[in-house]
Amino acid sequence: MSEEVQNSLIESRIKTIANLGITWYGREPLLAFSDRIIKLCDDNNVNYSASVITNGYLLNSGIDAN
Repeated sequence: MSEEVQNSLIESRIKTIANLGITWYGREPLLAFSDRIIKLCDDNNVNYSASVITNGYLLNSGIDAN
């Protein structure tokens, strides 16, 4: 899906909702896309929440779990 189509779909819907919850599957390819959605939500006073489902491969929280 082109970036133009993505933006069109999101921007047309974002103005009609008060809350947006997304479950992301995977991680790396979605980071830039999620940043755009968060900005659109902020710009349109939409509450945004998200969760991520991942296989945990190379997942590192930065916390030493001794």
